Amino acid sequence: PPSLNINIRDLENKVVAGSVYLDGKPLFSIAATRATLSERLQNIQDNLTYISKAYLQKSEEKIDIEIRTENGSPVIYINQRYLLTVTQEDAKLRALNPETSALIIKQELLEGLQQAKYERTPEYTKEQAKNSAIILAIMVVTSGGVLYYSRFAKKHSQETTLTPAQEAYRPITTLLDKQRKGHIKEVKRRFVQLAQAGIWVGGSAFILSLFPYTRAIQVGIIAFLKIPLRLGIVALVIYVAVRLSYALIERLTSAFVQSSTLLTPETSERLQLRVSTISGVAKSIVTFLWLG
Repeated sequence: PPSLNINIRDLENKVVAGSVYLDGKPLFSIAATRATLSERLQNIQDNLTYISKAYLQKSEEKIDIEIRTENGSPVIYINQRYLLTVTQEDAKLRALNPETSALIIKQELLEGLQQAKYERTPEYTKEQAKNSAIILAIMVVTSGGVLYYSRFAKKHSQETTLTPAQEAYRPITTLLDKQRKGHIKEVKRRFVQLAQAGIWVGGSAFILSLFPYTRAIQVGIIAFLKIPLRLGIVALVIYVAVRLSYALIERLTSAFVQSSTLLTPETSERLQLRVSTISGVAKSIVTFLWLG
């Protein structure tokens, strides 16, 4: 339909912003239509990568950033190499005129390239290597502490063993309490696993961010894990909610049973079947609701 074509055209012509990166860190922002932003970003990124390599690999070369006016627009050159043309969209992004926007981009480029140069010095590398060792030690100690806590809690939450007589006449409330503790224990186990993953993945990503050579790897990992991480968090929240709901159902069912007539060996088996059926139906409904 014509209206659909108009909407698609308007969406493609909408001005959006994006960032140009150096060593995995955002350096400055540019703007363009949604249809052309990706190509423009890639061109500027390629130009900056070529220019920065030539500058960073020569220890004595100075940085010379020049703003020229071509066809009425400011154009930025670095060491006589073309980088980008500052457009009206770039200026609107900063609520300034193109000339002032070019000066701001020039300053951001100067500071970013000088910082990149410094991060490749032996002094910076040694300092970050020390920081990495400290962070790694903290990761090991924290991970060990979490592991020790989980084992300590598991050791002190061992269930009491039932005698043969108790096993024969096991009340339904004992079964419900055992199931409830099992659900809570499972939630704790998942949180321990999540804590361990967070310690090692988060710590490793932070170490990668300390060095200019590995910072791009960190950015790539974060970008790759962005959607899976969101889905994983949703799945974890649903899983924990379902388990805790199960524990609540067991608790309420146990309270209901205890408030009824005293259990006898004759009534225990019949009541167990009824309660198991009702509890199973309630769990199915809760699971369906949480998944929905």
